Amino acid sequence: MTNFKVLTTIILALLLTACSNTSNNEQDVQQAQFIDSAVSGVSYFTPTQSGTTDENGFFEYLEGETITFVFGEYQVSIPSSKVSNSLTSKKYITPYDFFVKDDNEAIRFALFLQTLDNDNDSSNGIQLGDSIN
Repeated sequence: MTNFKVLTTIILALLLTACSNTSNNEQDVQQAQFIDSAVSGVSYFTPTQSGTTDENGFFEYLEGETITFVFGEYQVSIPSSKVSNSLTSKKYITPYDFFVKDDNEAIRFALFLQTLDNDNDSSNGIQLGDSIN
């Protein structure tokens, strides 16, 4: 009888382990922030995620994906490697991340974002209206 209980316990443990919902192949959804000042209301998409940046500029993606932000008929994309850096724990992007080799373009992009701000006050975040999406 004792061997039967041990065998039953081992089989149950194996079955429970096999039925676990966790998988080593699943990736965790990452979250990062789009800032010049927090940029909210901009549509974005990746191969697996899509949405609009929240009131603090946060968006979601999976590691290794390209993230595309949509401004009306214009789109700008950035690889997630520019967003997440495991060495620095960086979880944000700025206009400079889109234009690494051209400070003037990054400044123009930041100014472009500021001109789209609903209340023309970037100190409280850059809120983009529905007309941009």
